[in-house]
Amino acid sequence: MKKLLFLFSVLFFSINVQAQLIDRLNSNENKFLMELLFSRGNKIDNNRIEYDIHNRISRIGDKRVEYDIQDRVRQIGDEWVEYDIQDRVRQIGDKRIEYDIHNRVRQIGDKRVEYDINDRVRQIGDRRIDYDIHNRVRQIGDKQIDYDINGRVRQIGDERVEYDINGRVRQIGDERVEYDINGRVRQIGDKRIEYDINGKVRQIESDTLVLYKMIENYNRK
Repeated sequence: MKKLLFLFSVLFFSINVQAQLIDRLNSNENKFLMELLFSRGNKIDNNRIEYDIHNRISRIGDKRVEYDIQDRVRQIGDEWVEYDIQDRVRQIGDKRIEYDIHNRVRQIGDKRVEYDINDRVRQIGDRRIDYDIHNRVRQIGDKQIDYDINGRVRQIGDERVEYDINGRVRQIGDERVEYDINGRVRQIGDKRIEYDINGKVRQIESDTLVLYKMIENYNRK
């Protein structure tokens, strides 16, 4: 699942930061599909995050997040999320999700998902995915992924990833990543990330945070 998350994130790495947050809301095997909801290049003016009395994200910017009685994401802004009888995401807005007999995602809207004999995602729409001899994602479409001798992501397309002496991501492309005394990401480039007194993200301005999070998750897998 982490490899799929990383794969989809790189494919749409210019998406809004909401994707990473919404991805955490549902506890089913198709969580990564929520990322596609915000992969349309949409930009909002205010990335402020609000929580409800149940400690769930209730609003991101001008998009309200609503839940059903089973505590699943039901609506985000004006986009409805539908599920099938197996509790799988069936539709997000106007994008229908289809599955094959092995319970794998087969189609997302007009994008078909293909797998190889090792059950790895081989193609998404017109984007082909290639792997290296270590079973790591090597290329997605025209974006090549390179790794260092420690197996960490070193470069994605034109974006080079650098690490500090503690193994934390220090720079992505031309944007420097800074941390606070608690080890939380405080700033990426000239954009700051704010937290509330409970340590929850309160406001985000940097789209690069999505890519940062996915690189971190992939390196820990």
